[in-house]
Amino acid sequence: MTEKKYEELIPARIFIGGVDAIEELLENEKIDVIYDLRAKLKDGLPSKLSIHQPIVDEEENQVESIKAAINAVMDSYENGKMFISIAIPGAEEQEPSQQQHYLN
Repeated sequence: MTEKKYEELIPARIFIGGVDAIEELLENEKIDVIYDLRAKLKDGLPSKLSIHQPIVDEEENQVESIKAAINAVMDSYENGKMFISIAIPGAEEQEPSQQQHYLN
């Protein structure tokens, strides 16, 4: 059995994974929207379902960007989006020895 590159935050509703998980996620789940939380996009948005909702690295604006990202995901959830994916920065940019599970 192959390990998935993404995990469920809320079963069958909200998934989380790196940008490298999007293709697998779209093959296995029905996704309405993907929130891309990366501060900077190297190659544009990874999917036509993607919305850029960055969490910035600067300490000055970080709290506001985190609140905006949480509110965007919750608004989608509360407005009936059945499946929401959250693409987080990190795994696709790290060396394999540095990668961690997102929810552990």
